[in-house]
Amino acid sequence: MEKFIAKLIEDPVDITYIAIGCAFVRDSKPENLQQFPPFLQNIYNKNNFRIRLLLIDIKFERPYFLKNYIENLNIVSNDEFYKNNLEIFYLENNFDYNLDNLDMINKIIMEQNNMLIFADYTGRCNSILENYFYEEYKGTKYESIFKENITYDFTNDEYGGCMTNLLENYPLIEDKKLIKINNLSDEDFLDFISKNKLNDEILLKIKCKIKKKLKNFTDIDCVCYRNLVKNNLSDYVVDLISKSIFKNNSYNENNLNEIMINRLYFYKKVIEIFLDDTKIEEFNNIIDSFGKEENYKWLDRLRAVLKNILIIV
Repeated sequence: MEKFIAKLIEDPVDITYIAIGCAFVRDSKPENLQQFPPFLQNIYNKNNFRIRLLLIDIKFERPYFLKNYIENLNIVSNDEFYKNNLEIFYLENNFDYNLDNLDMINKIIMEQNNMLIFADYTGRCNSILENYFYEEYKGTKYESIFKENITYDFTNDEYGGCMTNLLENYPLIEDKKLIKINNLSDEDFLDFISKNKLNDEILLKIKCKIKKKLKNFTDIDCVCYRNLVKNNLSDYVVDLISKSIFKNNSYNENNLNEIMINRLYFYKKVIEIFLDDTKIEEFNNIIDSFGKEENYKWLDRLRAVLKNILIIV
């Protein structure tokens, strides 16, 4: 890591990509290429940007995947390669989040006005580091540049794992600046998708994000609600709550319904942007019937309506 940090200082590049737990390469399908994701390949092929990859895992196969995947790759050492504007570093190590090192890397890259894309494919919650550094740089000279130049969370569901589909999970980049839709509040998210002219790349990302939000609502939020109403706080439910709409709420028996209703109206506003009046009426009926019928039956009807909606979205 020290060698890599020294390289950052001595020889800045436009985009630095750090990937943790990226050894699990099943094939050469683009959705599985954690070591050189499609979005980075697209930038590399279409722009004159210099890109540096730091790939970290204790279980890399030999020879290294990119050594065979990229033709005519030049060898610097056993774990360092380059070709034109692309540099590749392999680090066979168990990566433990060293916040001091990451803070140093962030500041080096921000001072250079370059970009850092950090990917964790181990299943850890990517938003933890994103939120940590957001709070760390708030009120400092780094606050605005962190929002546009560094991302620790570009997956649709905050959790990156070995099965992350990299055709659906990618950072949004315009004019060498990041658009962090994961960091937008509900109000700002609605504002963004309703007022901005969305190109194909952004539109696909938004739609994937909406689908994931709706799936999380049915599979996590609704399950948490059902168990909270019954005061069932098993270890499994407590873990789910940490990933749900209830995690930052002071919920009680009186406001559980209010939290759910507010979330349903948020989703209604989101899908209104993409759907016609007929589909909205179906969703309105779901909202109106919330709490008026047995929870499992209501959830089955919600899933049926969403299945129909998601074909269009």
